[in-house]
Amino acid sequence: MRRAQVVQNALATVVQMLVVGASYFVLYRFVYQQLGIEALGIWSSVLAVTSVSRLSQLGLGPSLSRFVAQRLAQNDHDGVIAVLHSGQLMIGLFTGVASLAIALSAPFFLHLFVQEASLAAGLSLVPWALLSLWINALSGVQQAGLDGAQRMDLRSLLVTLSTLLYVGISLMWLPHFGVLALAYAQVIQAATLYLGTSLLLRRRLGAVPLLPTRASKPVVKEMLAYGLSIQALAGLTMVLDAATKALLSTYGGLAMVGWFEMANRLVTQIRSLLSAASQALVPAFAHAQAVNPEEVRLMYKDSYGLFLFVCPPIFGLSVLATPFISEVWIGHYEPLFVNSVYMLSVGMYLAMFSTPAYTANLGLGTLAPNAWAGAFIMGVLVTLGPLLGMFWQGEGVVAAYSAGFGFGGAALLAMWHYRYRLPLRDLLPAENLALCAATSVATGAGLLGYYWARPGFGLYPVLAYATLAWATLVLPVVWRHPMRPRLQRLVLRRAT
Repeated sequence: MRRAQVVQNALATVVQMLVVGASYFVLYRFVYQQLGIEALGIWSSVLAVTSVSRLSQLGLGPSLSRFVAQRLAQNDHDGVIAVLHSGQLMIGLFTGVASLAIALSAPFFLHLFVQEASLAAGLSLVPWALLSLWINALSGVQQAGLDGAQRMDLRSLLVTLSTLLYVGISLMWLPHFGVLALAYAQVIQAATLYLGTSLLLRRRLGAVPLLPTRASKPVVKEMLAYGLSIQALAGLTMVLDAATKALLSTYGGLAMVGWFEMANRLVTQIRSLLSAASQALVPAFAHAQAVNPEEVRLMYKDSYGLFLFVCPPIFGLSVLATPFISEVWIGHYEPLFVNSVYMLSVGMYLAMFSTPAYTANLGLGTLAPNAWAGAFIMGVLVTLGPLLGMFWQGEGVVAAYSAGFGFGGAALLAMWHYRYRLPLRDLLPAENLALCAATSVATGAGLLGYYWARPGFGLYPVLAYATLAWATLVLPVVWRHPMRPRLQRLVLRRAT
């Protein structure tokens, strides 16, 4: 696989995440102002419940990009068509049946996530949320085809445009339909994305029918063998999300669910700038395994070195920006939101360092370490969540959630380095110590300035001080880092 195409895919994904993040920033602020934080909590809880229908996909969706990449490397066009047809037929059938079952049973268990006074509103959202999830499941097959064909840039463009459509429709319809506007707009977004990806995939790969017509039994068996392991990971993620929001609702109420949704959206959106870009490496690892296995170790070292370079500054800057974001996004300093972001940032950014190992495992098909890491995160949540919730309410649940990510990421890194006999000192090379120290000092200085000077000097002078302090302390260290010129050459080479 050409490195230039990997870079292009990664850059396109980063742009996608920036646009999507800004779009949700606008949308969530509007929802909060129009309907209140509890309405956002209801929508978030319903999405957590209905997303369980994805368990029925048996891991087929995420596995498709790997199989498409392998068959394209072997010039097996018929094999590509068989993968796409088989995946879409199986996912459409299984997800449809699961969605129907959830819709019929929702009145009996939704009260675990939504309080009685809001139950009717939650139930009205369920059918629309399930419909959009079903369409998105079908669209995911087409998107995986584009990813496997090394055209993540096209997929990112479509996702970006469909997100803008979703936000635009939501903003127009919220005053008329309330929280139902989010559900209606999501169905329209899903249908638009499905049609767009289908047409692009047909143009990219040639004779790919818009609708599947046949399934290949050997292909289905091959995908299921890999996909069931993927499904264990997806299942853990969905159960983790549902369990977290159930605990938050129990110990903090729907308002806490809403604040968590906003905080989690902020942290994961920033985190996704890196993790989503790394998804360009999944088909690249699969391709390397099929063509030149010796390249796998080198690809991992390169991607891990890049994460060590970019994670500390992004982590520090996002934490420093949190109180300012609260004032702009929410309209005031909201302690529940700000504290949730602080706690989530610690755990999720520590887990970020395991992303190259996680991505490599996906591409290579060695999924057991990823599953163990996910189980570790879930174990920490269900053990510490109720305990901390009893003492610190919703914030205690958030702390348990964050701790699970931190320990799970550390476990995954340890498993990868043990398997490939990499020394633990490689986890933090000497050239990164100065970067971590500068980021810590700059972030602390900026936050100290905010909490000390904000009451007397106003928002914008304190923002100017925090920005100047961070840039003065961090940017010179970033500029001298040996990874900076390498990354700069890659980006400039792709841009020209």
